[in-house]
Amino acid sequence: MQPAISLLKSAQEQMEAISADAQTATASPANLQVQISLLQQNLTELKQAVLLLSAPKGIALSSGEHLQMSASDNLIATAGKNADVSVAKNFFIGVGNTLSIFVRKLGMKLIANQGPITVQAQNDLMELLARKAITITSTEDEIKITAKKRITLNAGGSYITLDENRIESGTAGEYLTKAGYYGRLD
Repeated sequence: MQPAISLLKSAQEQMEAISADAQTATASPANLQVQISLLQQNLTELKQAVLLLSAPKGIALSSGEHLQMSASDNLIATAGKNADVSVAKNFFIGVGNTLSIFVRKLGMKLIANQGPITVQAQNDLMELLARKAITITSTEDEIKITAKKRITLNAGGSYITLDENRIESGTAGEYLTKAGYYGRLD
């Protein structure tokens, strides 16, 4: 039993380190207290009616049809190296309160090979923040930015504001307009 408890304690320490980094980065951290409580109060001395399953070289679960995991309280998964999930058709994640994804190193990729990507904040604001540059590129078509009330572009204090009845621009420095042709509609 001691090797199993050692593995669980190691997983807990790993989760504590990543969760602390997530909290520093203002991401929602894992609920560590539940994991600590399970280990200390139920599994360590097998004080409660629990099932502790351990094998030093691996465990495989397989089903010809369905496999369900269910917990009335918390579902906790920790991997010392990689976690891979592969789904042949659809993958759904439904969350009642908050979804927080935190990456400690090397970034994040979200790629759709076919079909659109839709991101919505249906009843609140959406923020996009980067310490360095943000690049928006359309490789074969156009980029549209639309707002019901107003669009403001601001860089270092110089700005352009567009609203329903007015275009305003301003700068504390030099203002240049360059064009190969300058036309005017009467």
